[in-house]
Amino acid sequence: MKHFSFLHNIRFFSWKSVFFRYLFSLFIIILIIFVPFCIFLYQYSDYVFTRELAVVSAQNALKSKTIFDLLNSSFTANQSVVSDSADVSRILHSGPEEVSELEIARVQAMLQSMKRADDSIADLMIYSIQSDLCISTGEAKQVGDDRSLSWLNTYRATKLPFLMFPRRVGSERFNYIYTVGELYDENGGTAGIFCCQNRYQDFEELVRQSFGEDPEKIFIVSELGLILYSSDESRINTLMFEDPDIYSAYLSAKETEGSTLFWGDQIISVAKSGSSELILMAYNSRTSLMSGSNRINYFLLTGGAVVLLIAAVSALFIALNHYRSVAGVIRAVQNADNPDQLRISPRLNSEFFYIVNSVISNAQRSQMLDHELVDKVRELRQAQLCELQAQINPHFIYNTLQLINLSILRETHRDTPATRVIAMFSQLMRSTYDTRRMIVPVREEIENLRLFADIQSVRYNGRLHTEYEVDPDCMDFCTLKLMLQPFVENCMLHGFQNTGEDWKLSVRCRLEDGFLVFTVADNGAGIGPEKLREIREKLESPDIRGQNIGITNVRQRLMLLFENRSTVTVESEPGEGTKVTIRHPAMEHHPFEKAQQQIP
Repeated sequence: MKHFSFLHNIRFFSWKSVFFRYLFSLFIIILIIFVPFCIFLYQYSDYVFTRELAVVSAQNALKSKTIFDLLNSSFTANQSVVSDSADVSRILHSGPEEVSELEIARVQAMLQSMKRADDSIADLMIYSIQSDLCISTGEAKQVGDDRSLSWLNTYRATKLPFLMFPRRVGSERFNYIYTVGELYDENGGTAGIFCCQNRYQDFEELVRQSFGEDPEKIFIVSELGLILYSSDESRINTLMFEDPDIYSAYLSAKETEGSTLFWGDQIISVAKSGSSELILMAYNSRTSLMSGSNRINYFLLTGGAVVLLIAAVSALFIALNHYRSVAGVIRAVQNADNPDQLRISPRLNSEFFYIVNSVISNAQRSQMLDHELVDKVRELRQAQLCELQAQINPHFIYNTLQLINLSILRETHRDTPATRVIAMFSQLMRSTYDTRRMIVPVREEIENLRLFADIQSVRYNGRLHTEYEVDPDCMDFCTLKLMLQPFVENCMLHGFQNTGEDWKLSVRCRLEDGFLVFTVADNGAGIGPEKLREIREKLESPDIRGQNIGITNVRQRLMLLFENRSTVTVESEPGEGTKVTIRHPAMEHHPFEKAQQQIP
């Protein structure tokens, strides 16, 4: 059981065990390697089959292109004969009164000869634009307002030099297909129209014979987008744009330079006629044509299943082998208190050896930290007791001051400077000893400073004159409590001593680029260079012992709250007074307000 102790760990940690992380990670890594390879084989086989089908379809399309040759060769030959006929030329260039019966008879005889030479021709017609005369194999007549000649009406509506379109003549099904071409004069202008009326049944038979295998769908489309033939009879003589899917494929077929077009699951064989502007589109389903590839797909799926099984077995073997090291670490940690059990298995590599030693060292240091923590907790409790005591003592002071104030009022029966000073001092003390509010609005800080200055003014018989200039926009921002008082107190103790003139103190606050800027300036004796240098060094030092404890304390509190984003500068000249500037970011609320709310 000793060699398989890692199984106990796996059962204990269940699915959260590192073993399963090893297992799943390795399994996925192996799959990442082999699955793309299988997908590549599948895609490659699909590509090869698709290309083979494309080649077969292309060959089929090239064979089918003979349709256009068969359809147009007879018409082109007859049109050439008609164009070269002198009788036809005279009829095309003569007026209605100038055409003789003999010329008409010779032209009809020529048309009849053409008809006999091709069994698929039902009739041939020649129309003269100048004489408005239409000659067929059976009759010759003036067209005039006669609209019965549908082929002529179609030409007049399109004015295309070559047209093909099917028609129903006395039947519910299409029984004729018309081929219409222009006849030109010596100057290249259109002089007449030549029309060949073929039997639609012969046309259908010709289309079917051109394919070795029957496609799923066939479309033969004219230049106008008119469907001349379709395996779906309901689409014959309709326009391609009436069906968006077919029309999109038709537009792609018009633009394609090859003879095969892939459209979704369809392989479309495309053949074009340069002379007649006809497009043949034969549809075949790629899925049905690729039915022969099922055997290869079966082998690919079988191979994928084998790869999946190999990946699972390999991942299990590698995970078990790696997890032995983890189990060795767990054994070492569990027996860290017993020196006899600290032998590290040779299976552990250097990293695991480092982990084991680190854990043991940390366990030993943890005992030392426990003793230190006990001492710190004792000190923390003592600090809490001192804070609670500090909250009790001020109440006694407030009550005593109030008692003194009431006693003076009872004896004097009026408000005196003493009572006012006591009231102001009591109010200032309440703010000073409120340890729960270290951050206060600017208006409260200015009010505290005003109380302190007023007390000092009474003390020095009104010699102190304080001027306040505070931007109203600064009032709602927050600052440190009792931040300005130490600097004003220094003015009273050092700046105004040994001066005969009245003491003037200026306190200003303004908002500048997102910072609050406070200045406290006096007209006192100023500070000498050596003393000024000492004060500036003191402001940069973390040691608050010795003199200037008040202003250094302010600097340290600013550093704790704003770090290096706050500054305290002192400027002074002997005999010209001193100016202190405090600058810190403008904040709208207590920075630790949310944290304070979470403390019970």
